[in-house]
Amino acid sequence: MKPQRESFIFYKAFYEAISELPLKEQGFMYKSIAEYVIFYKTPTINGIKKAIWLLIKPQLDANIKKYKAGKKFGNLGAVHGLKGGRPGTTAKPSRNPQETLKKPSRNPQETLKKPSNVNVNDNVNDNVNTDLKKIVDFYNETFNKSIRSYSGFEKNFYHWVEIHDVGKIKQAITIASIDKFWKDKLTLQILFRQKNPQGEDVDYIEDLSNRNAPVEEKKRTEFEELNDLDFSKMV
Repeated sequence: MKPQRESFIFYKAFYEAISELPLKEQGFMYKSIAEYVIFYKTPTINGIKKAIWLLIKPQLDANIKKYKAGKKFGNLGAVHGLKGGRPGTTAKPSRNPQETLKKPSRNPQETLKKPSNVNVNDNVNDNVNTDLKKIVDFYNETFNKSIRSYSGFEKNFYHWVEIHDVGKIKQAITIASIDKFWKDKLTLQILFRQKNPQGEDVDYIEDLSNRNAPVEEKKRTEFEELNDLDFSKMV
């Protein structure tokens, strides 16, 4: 019988399955596989060997089919057929390559247009920005300043406003304005600091709001109250 091919692929899975058989039956299986692939001779197999053969045969048939298909490509095909398949081919484009460059579905300029509705982030920050403006206005009024830019303290303000409410921040500003030390020194950059120049954590809002009004201020207020009294009615 003339051989149909010179070699074939033998898989590790075949070896593992056949190794479960007695040694004599293993030889029979190896010979059956070789004759089936090389000579296209179908063996007669029974018993447990048949179960193993039925598992192996589909893979052998697939490789034989690839080998026959490969031979259609001449010598090059035969070489690849020995490896179990046909040589790879360069796939032709199914259509004009230019067609793969899809045109934009709409005018590119449209992607640059801003939505007509208000930005979501602006909505989220509306309240915070309003609070910041209130604080700056209150500081300007209290310290007779005219600050318009939030640069230098805006980021820190967002930190502190989550810890202290606006009323407490205003209270700290008010006390600082009549404090002997702070009245000429307090800026919003300082008020909203998170660390002092030494790198230590600070909370000037908490410190100032917990201070009592200066004694000098209290005395001045009491004196003003005395001026409001009508001494002519006193006996």
